[in-house]
Amino acid sequence: MSLAELSNARARIGGREVLSGVDVRLEAGELVAVVGRNGAGKTSVLRAMLGLLPLTGGVAWLAGDDLARLPERERLARAAYLPQERRIAWNMAAVDIVALAMPLLPDAEAKDRAARVLDDLEGGHLADRGVADMSGGERARVLLARALNAPGQALLLDEPVAGLDPDAQLFVLDRLRREADRGRGVMLSLHDLTLAARVADRIVVMADGRVVADARPATALAPEILRDAFGLNGVWIQTEAGPTLAMGRRSQGA
Repeated sequence: MSLAELSNARARIGGREVLSGVDVRLEAGELVAVVGRNGAGKTSVLRAMLGLLPLTGGVAWLAGDDLARLPERERLARAAYLPQERRIAWNMAAVDIVALAMPLLPDAEAKDRAARVLDDLEGGHLADRGVADMSGGERARVLLARALNAPGQALLLDEPVAGLDPDAQLFVLDRLRREADRGRGVMLSLHDLTLAARVADRIVVMADGRVVADARPATALAPEILRDAFGLNGVWIQTEAGPTLAMGRRSQGA
């Protein structure tokens, strides 16, 4: 049974169809990267899988149930979401932000658990600092901790490494890989194809609101897909560390 799934999903924003007959799923124990050019539908897929973007056709499923029939509290119990927008309205302490993911726990227990999650993300020193007084990278780590602290088995993250330095990007992706290895289903949107190829079990390639590939990295990012979906020349190279994706921009008329 999928943790989250779209079946023939269609959705519109304004007058534009942003999802056109999309089929995509997230299973327990896997990490799925959703990639595509700007406007391809990456964020729309994640939001539709959580009911944050209403469908005009098709069905969204969450842990086997029709999402449209689930009350909001049940949705929150089954899935967690990290939006791309990192703004927080109030200058709350980081530990309090992370504790918001567990509203049914007693306050002391929720804060204790939040502190442990921050420590695990090497953000324990941020626990008592207000989020408005942090750098963008520090705030991103706090919001990731909140998502990881949520009870849902499905974890959907929109550009979780955007704005982070390279070392922090690899740290976050390795941490998400560990969540999948522990049995959660992790789906994240990424712009960096080399990072997607490095970490994902499957890659979903979006173009114009449609899924044009959904397969293991070497198949999903095959040369013809890189050419058609991204306008890139690409090839997989075998190295001592394993297959590596090498890419370059296509010249005009190529």
